Amino acid sequence: MKTRFLLIVLFSTFFMGEMHSEPRPRFFGVTKALGDDDGKVAEAYITPFVTLVDDELKNSFPCAEIRFDSDIHELIAHEYRKALLGTEDNANLKKIAESAECDYLISLTVSVYNNQATIRAVCIDKKKAKTMAMALESGANGDAGLDAMERVAKKLVKQIEQYEICRFKGKVQLKVVTHLKKDEKEGYNVYCNEKDEIFKKTTSVNNYAEQNWDLEKVGLDAASGTVTYSINEETVIDEENGCYRCPSGREGGRTYHNKTIATGKIEGLSKQVVVEGIAMPPVVDTRISLSFMDDDTYYIRIKAASESGIKVITSEEKAEGTCDNINKPGIPSKAGINTAINDPFGPFPGKASDKTLNMTKEWKVIDPVTKEEKITTLTINLSHD
Repeated sequence: MKTRFLLIVLFSTFFMGEMHSEPRPRFFGVTKALGDDDGKVAEAYITPFVTLVDDELKNSFPCAEIRFDSDIHELIAHEYRKALLGTEDNANLKKIAESAECDYLISLTVSVYNNQATIRAVCIDKKKAKTMAMALESGANGDAGLDAMERVAKKLVKQIEQYEICRFKGKVQLKVVTHLKKDEKEGYNVYCNEKDEIFKKTTSVNNYAEQNWDLEKVGLDAASGTVTYSINEETVIDEENGCYRCPSGREGGRTYHNKTIATGKIEGLSKQVVVEGIAMPPVVDTRISLSFMDDDTYYIRIKAASESGIKVITSEEKAEGTCDNINKPGIPSKAGINTAINDPFGPFPGKASDKTLNMTKEWKVIDPVTKEEKITTLTINLSHD
């Protein structure tokens, strides 16, 4: 009696879709036969169609659990027969119940009208209510119909391979180094006090910044890890002016020197999350997502932010000349710094059905205006079960 009651509850739960999700991604397939002789002609295609799709899915996504409605019907019928005999097996009932809930729903439809077979397959992301893949072929009833069925199975799974069904996990490391080193000089003749003089100015810039993102992809797009960010910037200005104009209007020679140094370092990912202007409890909001293309390549997007930090700025200034003498020692001041990344990288060779995604690539870019050099190095070591 207890088992019969569980079977009734199972049927209700199956159609209500109220069961808890399991960690492993799950496909559930439903089938339909339509057409001549009340669909009996098309029914001959269903079993091989299910077998083809099932095999393709297992080959591409070994991590997934895959069941079709025929499996559920057979299991329920078997348990019902056992219930009539008074044999209870709650473990099997749990297995049936787990099969009823899914992440991805597959619909396989075969229709045969006037000796023409039409084969259709659709895969839907159940949680997002989004069509992920669709394939349609037709052929004369018989061998041509079977060939069409095989093409549909392959096309369907090929399209599903654009999604990260089996969750890749592992290391993603990104290093970004920017360096700007330049010397700018200007000089020209000036005239004052009935004499020819010279104006000369040299500006030297030497800026260096380095970001090291050491991240771990731990789920579909969830990630953890750390970042270190350091900067060291130096600007030196030397000026010699034979006709410097004083506030009084008098002109004469003057030398000027200014040196500004800024240094700072940050360690750690930001834990501050703001939703609609409200600060939420601290949590590391770091994301790594993969997007797979139909040409067997993929993109990776990294979204992360560092903790806020402090950079120390020291500026010393000296001047000697006709109208002023300046000797200001460097007095440190502070300013806030942080860094963030929200960039896609790719395309790189790789498919969702691959067991591993491993690569290292370096890009070197020079800004055509500022002449700043930027070297980006990305290392990916991901795998799935």
